Amino acid sequence: MGLSVGIKTAVSKLNNQVTFLQPVYEAISNSLEAHSKNIYVTFHTDISQINLSTEISKQAKINGFEIVDDGDGFNKKNRDSFGELWTTAKQNLGCKGVGRLTWLKVFKTIHITSKIKDSKIEFTFSENFDDKDIDIKPNINTSSNETTITFSNVTDAFYNVPKKGKIHDTREKADIDKIYIKIKKHLLVKLALLKEQNIQFRIVIKIDNDERIIDNENIAELQKEDFQILDYNKQYQNFTLYYNFSADGLNQKDLFYCANGRTVSRFPEAISLNKIKNQDSIIMLLTSEYLDEKVNDERNGFIIDKFQNNEDMDNAISFPRINDSLKIRVGNLIVKNYPNVVKENKKEIDAAIKETPYLASYIQDDSSVIKKKADLIKNAKETFEKEKVNSSQIFVRMLKQKNIDPQLFTESIAKLNKIALEELGEYILYRQQIIEGLKKAINDKDKKEEYIHDIIMQMKIIINDEIDENDKHFFTNFWLFDDKFMTYSYAASDKTMKKITKDIHATYERLFKGQDRPDIAVFYNKEDNQKDAIIIELKGSNASKDEKTKSLTELPDNIDTIRRNIPECNRIWGYIITSIDEDFERSIKNQERYQPLFSNAEGGKAYYSYFKEKQAHITIIDLKSIIADAESRNTVFLNILSKHKNKDN
Repeated sequence: MGLSVGIKTAVSKLNNQVTFLQPVYEAISNSLEAHSKNIYVTFHTDISQINLSTEISKQAKINGFEIVDDGDGFNKKNRDSFGELWTTAKQNLGCKGVGRLTWLKVFKTIHITSKIKDSKIEFTFSENFDDKDIDIKPNINTSSNETTITFSNVTDAFYNVPKKGKIHDTREKADIDKIYIKIKKHLLVKLALLKEQNIQFRIVIKIDNDERIIDNENIAELQKEDFQILDYNKQYQNFTLYYNFSADGLNQKDLFYCANGRTVSRFPEAISLNKIKNQDSIIMLLTSEYLDEKVNDERNGFIIDKFQNNEDMDNAISFPRINDSLKIRVGNLIVKNYPNVVKENKKEIDAAIKETPYLASYIQDDSSVIKKKADLIKNAKETFEKEKVNSSQIFVRMLKQKNIDPQLFTESIAKLNKIALEELGEYILYRQQIIEGLKKAINDKDKKEEYIHDIIMQMKIIINDEIDENDKHFFTNFWLFDDKFMTYSYAASDKTMKKITKDIHATYERLFKGQDRPDIAVFYNKEDNQKDAIIIELKGSNASKDEKTKSLTELPDNIDTIRRNIPECNRIWGYIITSIDEDFERSIKNQERYQPLFSNAEGGKAYYSYFKEKQAHITIIDLKSIIADAESRNTVFLNILSKHKNKDN
């Protein structure tokens, strides 16, 4: 007997996802497959926990373990299969023939002593293993089988003390409860099937004086649902979903793809049940011979990509198709056991659509079993972005073709129109959120001038022609005054008049005595080098009367500065934005040049005057009026989008 591939080479071929407890899982599985009734697993730690404080005990790490069982032991048949990599000797039990190699990923030395009816077998398994080192002696003192396997010397992959630098230590903590749960979860499907077959087993887990037991009594009875999926080769593949619902208040959700009697990986987020409101524990385990065939040698993943949709003769069913069928079964079981979920899902869907109506179609198509508004919106946005990129790429490729299929072209145009409509909806919704933010400036006394300023345009910045025209509307919200103000060439926020005029009219040289700073100055290029401008003065809703009244002179002064220093400036609009209370309204009226304007807002006020000598239109408008006008214009867009959505549906 001899291994045809060097052990060290074979171990190096295993992936690096092998966990510290993988040898424990493999060793227990081997014991069960060897018909063991009693299995004892004793963990060794680097700190004795006996009589130590709880705090010190928590610091202990596992540095080895010993497993003793009463199974078949290392008889001739099992010794032969042990010496052959990728053996098929126990293929019917789901064995890959490389489980023992995962031992060497974690431990350097594994000592084996097996007493069976007629022999005592003893040897050490390591990277230097040679079958010649197996010692076989007659055994005349044993009335029953007993195999002991001791794992020691943790590999550098999990524990390494360098001469210099930080200690590398990813060993498992000596927490018996956590280790017990991990072992039980990993082997749950195997143990549940043994229980279903009325096969007795008892696994004792020990760390010093503490022990936990896994047996037929504390393994949940699983119900099952069988279903089939038609594969690429037109053959039906059988799947079984084992499940259990327990009102134990522990809120444990164990949802796994399984293979060869072991849990391999968790169900995807879309099938997650962690958001069920009650604290029931739920077990769902998907098994299939197809999954058994597709699990990797290490049993910590599958050889088929979880996101790849392409199918062929070798990968006859993709994971997305498996998940589609799985979601249906899981969803039906959840609805059956938790009827209120349907009603709760509907509430979450409605809330998500209300918040992001432009994503309605994506939200309604969401296949999550348990719906949550935040997740629905997140998933819908991701799908929308992918579809936007994909649709654009398809259209560009189509235009490059010499012969374009008219039907495909029409479908592609329709798809782009849909994307464009949804993208517009996203922007309109953004505008609505800005309006809601501006409302807070009225209702919340803590929202001062800076808050309003940053909503309209962030303070202390300049935006010029270096910014792409299509991106400028993301930096400012001038549409609050009028949509025509969205396409500007230059905007300055809280900058001096000297800086502004130099940027606009660089060759003009005039010494400025003052450092006047209009809150916002915006310029629009016109033909023949003419420019229009907007100058805005902001005062907080709760500013004093003196602060507000001061704006009545500040704004005209800033307009006058522009007239004297930027001769190519054509039309100028000036805005004073604040709340118009009785005291400030009296100051406005005392100017004897402002005329009241109609406002859509209840209690909203606005005044207007044309300053002929400065050729400027000045409007004093309160926040209520701005909000009402902007909301009215935005509602028109929302109604148009809503009509389009209704037509599509």
